[in-house]
Amino acid sequence: MSRGCGWIVDRPDGRDRRVQELYGRADTPVLPTGMGASVSLLQHRQGRMLQGSTESCVGFAFSRAVHVNLLARGVSGAELPAPLFLYYNGRIAEYAGLEPSEIPPLEDRGSRPRLVMQAARSHGYCKATDDPFDASLVNKRPPLRCYRRAVDQADLAFYRVSETGTARVEAVVRALRRGAGVLFGMRVDEAFLAHQGSEPVRGIGEQTAGRHMMTVLEHRLGAVTVDNWWRDWGFDDGLGRIGDELFGSDEVSDVYAIHAASPYSGG
Repeated sequence: MSRGCGWIVDRPDGRDRRVQELYGRADTPVLPTGMGASVSLLQHRQGRMLQGSTESCVGFAFSRAVHVNLLARGVSGAELPAPLFLYYNGRIAEYAGLEPSEIPPLEDRGSRPRLVMQAARSHGYCKATDDPFDASLVNKRPPLRCYRRAVDQADLAFYRVSETGTARVEAVVRALRRGAGVLFGMRVDEAFLAHQGSEPVRGIGEQTAGRHMMTVLEHRLGAVTVDNWWRDWGFDDGLGRIGDELFGSDEVSDVYAIHAASPYSGG
C-alpha cells in the first residue's frame, strides 16, 4: 500500500529542553481528566488533514500540535498553520550557512522534526489558508507574503520527551494535561499502513514500510489516540490508537511537546 511517510530520525542534541521544564511554566493550563481518559485534547482537533503521497508528515504533525496547543490554552483567533510552509522551511534548514546558489533543488524525501521546529522559531508559521496544501508545490518556496504574515509567530518552545516505557507514557499524559501538542515518530509496517478500526495497534513487524510522524491527542484505557494524515486509516476519519507498550518502545522516538507562539495576527 502506498502511503506518504517522511519522518527522518533526529540526531541527538544535548541542547534540547527536557519536558520537565514544560510542567513548571506558569502560562500552561492544568486540564481535568475526562470519563475513562487520562486526558483528552480531541475536542481541539478541527478539520481533517491529508498529506497524500507527499513525505510531509512532520509538517502535518507539527501543524496539528501547534493548533491544539493554542486552542487548549484558550487563545482566541488561533488558526491551523500551513503544513507545507513548515515542511519546506525545515528542509531548507539542512543547508543553513550556504549561499542560495549552493543549495540543491529540494526533493520530497521527508524532514527532521527538530529542523522543522527550529525553522518555525526563526520564520514563524503562516495559516493554512495563506499557503493551501497542494502536492504539486511541495518543493516550491512559499510566496513571500507567507513569510511576512508568519513573522509574528517566530517564537515557540519545544520540549523533548526522552523517557521510554511507562515513563514516556506518563510524561506525555502530563504534557497533554498542560495543553501541549505532542508529536512523535514511529517505524511502521504494512499492517500499520492498512490499519482500520479503533482497536489499538500493539506491535510492528520486522519489515519496515516507512517512518512516520503523528500527533497524540488523547490517552485512555492503556492506549494513546493519534491523529494521522492518511485517507481511510484508523477510525473516525483518521484517528487511531496505539497501545502503551508499543508507544513506550524503541519503535517510537523523537517525542516532542510543543508550547506554541502567539496566534496569527493577519499582518
